[in-house]
Amino acid sequence: MDPRARLRRGTDGRHNAAVGREAAGFCEAVDMTEHRESGLPGAQAAAVPARSTSLERVPWWDIMFTAVPAVSAVALWLYAMAEPPDDQWRCWLAAGLVGLLVGFWFAIARRRVGPTPAGYASLLVFSLIIAACIVLVPVLGILQAVLYPYLWTTLDNTARSIVATLSFALGVALAAVLFGGLDEALVTIFAQILSVMLSIGIGLALTYAWNVAEERQLLVDELTRTQERLRELSRQTGVSLERERLSRELHDTLAQTLAGLSLLSERAARGAHRRLDGDDPVLAQLDQLADLAKTALAETRALIAESAPVHDDSGTTLEEAIDRLVERFRRETGIGIEVELGRDDTGLPALPRDHEVVLLRCLQECLANVRRHARATRARVRLTTCSARRPGQGLGGATAAEVGSAGGGGLAVRLTVADDGRGFDPAESTAGFGLPSLRERARLLDGEVEIDSRPGEGSTVTITLPFPGSSASHGHEMNGTAA
Repeated sequence: MDPRARLRRGTDGRHNAAVGREAAGFCEAVDMTEHRESGLPGAQAAAVPARSTSLERVPWWDIMFTAVPAVSAVALWLYAMAEPPDDQWRCWLAAGLVGLLVGFWFAIARRRVGPTPAGYASLLVFSLIIAACIVLVPVLGILQAVLYPYLWTTLDNTARSIVATLSFALGVALAAVLFGGLDEALVTIFAQILSVMLSIGIGLALTYAWNVAEERQLLVDELTRTQERLRELSRQTGVSLERERLSRELHDTLAQTLAGLSLLSERAARGAHRRLDGDDPVLAQLDQLADLAKTALAETRALIAESAPVHDDSGTTLEEAIDRLVERFRRETGIGIEVELGRDDTGLPALPRDHEVVLLRCLQECLANVRRHARATRARVRLTTCSARRPGQGLGGATAAEVGSAGGGGLAVRLTVADDGRGFDPAESTAGFGLPSLRERARLLDGEVEIDSRPGEGSTVTITLPFPGSSASHGHEMNGTAA
C-alpha cells in the first residue's frame, strides 16, 4: 500500500502533517534519550508524552473546502460582471454548484476521506460538480486546487492517481468542446494541460516526500527500540555485576565463617561423644548443631554458585564456561547434572558475548530452579549445533538441554534444560521461579521462553534466541566478538 494511506489522518485532513512527522519523530527520540540520560526510570520516561506539532491539529480539508470556493466565488462574481445579461444564467448555475460542493463536503464527505467505497463515491460527486462548473464558467478551474489533492489522497496508489487526473482533464476538455464555444474550449483545454502538469508534478513530489518521511520514521522507530534494548541490557548488566559482587562477599565472609562453625561444631560433637554417656541429651543437641551448620554452609555455597560470574575475559569458550558452571553446581548442590557436548567438524559457531552471557545466565537460573523448587535428583545439559529446531523431550527423550545454532535462514540458538523433579503447572502462578527473569533476558535478544512441565513428570525449559544476522532476528544484530 502507498505510504500515504498510512499517513492519512482522516476527515480533518491531517494527511498533510506527513511533512511534519519526521521532525516530530526525531523530537520524540531526543526526548526519550534526554530522559534516559537524566536518570528517569523507564516507566516515567515512557510516560512522557511525545511532542505534537501544530500541523496535526489544523483541519486542513475544512480550510481548503472553505477558502478555495470563497476565492472561486469572488472570481465568479468578477466574471459575471463582465458577462452580458443573457449569459449570466451560467454564472448563477455555477454559483449554485459551488454552494452544493461546499455543502456536500461539510454534510457528508468530510467524514469519508480515504480509500473506501464512500470516499470513492465522494470523489466522483466532486469530480462531476467541478467539471460542470468549469464547463459553465472556465474561470472556476480554480476549484481544481481542492479536487486534485483530494483525488491523490483518496486514491492510495500513484498510478491510479495519475490515470484519474488524466481522465478528469480529458473529460472536462471533451465537455468544453461539446457544450461550449471554440474559444472557450481552447482556453479550457489549455488550462487543463497546465492543471494536469501541475497536479502530477506536485503529486509525485508529495508522494516522494511521504515515502521519505515513512522510511525515516521507520528508522526512528528502530532507533527507539534499539535504545530500549541497550537500556535494558545495561540494567541487566548492572544487576549481574551486583549479584557477582555479593557472591564474592558471601564467599569471603559468611561462607568462611560458616565453614569454621561447621568444623568446630563437628569437632565438639566428636569430643562430646567420647566423654559423655550415649544417652546424654547434650549429644543430640550438638549433633543437631553440627547438622544445622553444615546445612547453612551448603545453602550459602549454593547461593554463591547461583550468583557467581558466568564468564570471564580469559578466552574461555562457551562450552568451557558451561562445563565450569555445571561443575560448580554439581559440587555445591550434590545434584547429578549430566552434560553432553555435541560436536561436528566445525564445532559451535562463534556467538557475540551478549548471546553467550544470556545463555549462561539462563542456564544458571534454570539450574537454580532445579535445586530450589524441582526437588530433582538428576538433570541433563547438552550443547550441540543443529540446522533445524527440535523441541526438548525431557530426560526420557532425545534431548534434554540444547543449544542449537545456524548462520542464517531464520535459525536460532536454543537452550533447553530438563530435570526429573516434581514438575508444576505452567498455567498457575510461578512466582519465585525466576521465569519472568528468563523471559526478560530472552526478549532483549528477540528470543522466547517455552515451558513444558506437568506435576510429577519433571520440567523442561527451552530458551530460543535468533542467531545474529538471521531473518528471525528482525534485522537486529548485537555487535560483539565471541569470547
